[in-house]
This record gives sequence, C-alpha cells and structure tokens, in this order.
Amino acid sequence: MDSFRRVLMKLKMFITSYCPLYFMVMVLNVKNYRLIINPMDWKNIDVKMTLFVSVLLVLILISISCTWDIVTTKWDNQYKFSSFDKTGDAVISYMMTYIVPLLSGDFLSFQNLVVNVTLYMLIAVMYVRLNLIYFNPLWLLLGYSTYSTNNGAMIISNISHEVLSQNVDKSLKASYLIDKIYLIRKKDNPLI
Repeated sequence: MDSFRRVLMKLKMFITSYCPLYFMVMVLNVKNYRLIINPMDWKNIDVKMTLFVSVLLVLILISISCTWDIVTTKWDNQYKFSSFDKTGDAVISYMMTYIVPLLSGDFLSFQNLVVNVTLYMLIAVMYVRLNLIYFNPLWLLLGYSTYSTNNGAMIISNISHEVLSQNVDKSLKASYLIDKIYLIRKKDNPLI
C-alpha cells in the first residue's frame, strides 16, 4: 500500500472515530436547522448553519462508508498471534476529547469554532502519525474490542478475549489493516 493510500485510510478512520460526536453536535443544534434554508425567503439563507450541517453530513457519510467497507469486506489472510492482551481504558481516554466541543455554549461562534477545529486538526495529526486507528468508539458500539500482542501489534476483534486467548499461536483469518493493526472477525473464523 503506497504512502498516500495509507494516510488516506488513517484519515478516514480518524473521521470515523468522531462519528458519534457528529450526531451529538447535530442533535444539540437541531433548533437551528429550520433556519438553514427558508424557501420563501432566499435572501435570508443562514449560510453558516447550512455550511455547518453540510460538513457534518459529509463527515457522517464518510464514516458510514468507511465502516461499511471494513465490516463487510471478506478477508482470507492467515495470521498467528502469540498473545492477546487487553488494552485497558485507552479508548475511554480518547473519548474525553468529545467533551470540549460539547461544552461549547455556542458551537458556531467564531472563537469556539476556531478552537474546536484547531483541536480536531491537532488530534487528526496525532491520530495519523501515531497509527491510532484502533482508538475508535465506533468499534466499541459495533461490538469490537482492542487487544495488543507482545510484539506490539494491535488487534481489533468482535471475538471475546477468552476465546482469542484459547487460540494463541493458531492460524486465524484476519485482515492486515495498516502498520501492525489487524482485524479479526467472528464471521471469518466460525470454528473458534
């Protein structure tokens, strides 16, 4: 996989990791949606709110598309893992970044928008450079957990820790997502 495609995949996974936030922000601002476009009065279109909702909808569509691709793709590669260790509360710590935008009283005020976009971009750079695609609350919502191995690989799986631990050093069907990050799904490994 060339470097451009790797970075693009990491960016899509970053966008996906914030999908629950996009929905929360839309719900918090639902009272303003009626002001987006007033078909009777085109001169008073709320450009700021229209742009805001359009960007959120694009981000949501990217999130849904990326999640659909990963969850529905068929994988045939066989891998052996020497351990499956629980990762603890790292994803919960990542979720704390959701609080800043939600606490913004007026999310669309210039100052709050600048702070939130800057924070979002800073986290995006760290997420991409540090290969943190396994920090994704959407994985948890879809029933997946994250595990680490003793050689530094990360495993994203909807198979329980107990079952995975019973299959140490056995061949499992998995997908190599990127940079020592693997996806192991129940449907690809029905016999374990």
